Amino acid sequence: MIFRLPLARTDVRRHACTVALLMTGGLFAACDRQPISDGPPAGAEADWVRDSTLLAARPAVLLRVVRRNGATQVAPIATIGVDGARVMRMGDRGWRAFDLAYLQQGSQVHPTREGRALAPVRMTRGMWEGAPLDTIAGCAVQVPFAAVPLPDGVELATVGAGPPTITSGTEGSGLSAAALAEVAEGVDKLVVPTTGIPLAELPRYRRRVQALRTTREGPPTVVISYRDPDGSPQTGPQVGQRPRQLIVVLDKSVYGYKPTYTFTDISATRADMPRRFLGGMDVNADGTAELFFGLEDPLYPLVTFVLRRGEDSWSDWWRYEYQPCHAIRG
Repeated sequence: MIFRLPLARTDVRRHACTVALLMTGGLFAACDRQPISDGPPAGAEADWVRDSTLLAARPAVLLRVVRRNGATQVAPIATIGVDGARVMRMGDRGWRAFDLAYLQQGSQVHPTREGRALAPVRMTRGMWEGAPLDTIAGCAVQVPFAAVPLPDGVELATVGAGPPTITSGTEGSGLSAAALAEVAEGVDKLVVPTTGIPLAELPRYRRRVQALRTTREGPPTVVISYRDPDGSPQTGPQVGQRPRQLIVVLDKSVYGYKPTYTFTDISATRADMPRRFLGGMDVNADGTAELFFGLEDPLYPLVTFVLRRGEDSWSDWWRYEYQPCHAIRG
């Protein structure tokens, strides 16, 4: 039973799984055809052959940082390298072996902050190093977490190899505060009105402006996010059409910065949840960093969306849509 978005099938077992998840706080739900029993699930041996083969290759692994209840933890979501990013899914035996190989006390984590590589940090304990670090009632296959004292602002990290990052955050992007403000002002005046946000409504939005290098030599990329904290649709003839969130990615052209990617979330009634920018990392070692976004809602700590740069624009490339529990017991 695999938890992800969307609910792909509608048989009785899947509805039962969905109800169970809603009762336990997990909202991304979809299930395999066969429920998991208390004994070894069908195909467990094949899963272990697959998982042990992956572990034997010792790939670099991308970690999402999760902060909850005053603790900072990391969880694996993908293997990374020249073949790109590949979603990590394992059986229970595979995850426990991964915990032993990657997440034990003293294991080195390589954090990044807004694309900048920071000094390595040592883990303080793994998932099953002693009493379980985290448990989910009824969960048969749970993604392991590890405790690690990471600096504030760190959203992404790697383990198994140093971060394949070539970027620098706003402070070292080469774009002055004045130049960054000028770019943002241009977006306010020329781009925002075309997305359905009237200029009169703009002051109600929270705006966040970030810049980072996505190549070693080129000018920095700018990411601007507009978020309406209220989230309610505007009144008047365009009810429900004013975006509650707008994300604009801009890159330098001959005539200045121009939009190369736009994301809008229209209407507060939509199921889509607000996104937040996590930073950049070159996970496929092609010389250009990808852009990472997560969800603002802490109930979905691992969900990740990744943009990849094309010739003159960014496009959706890869995503991780799973909850920490990958399967429940039937």
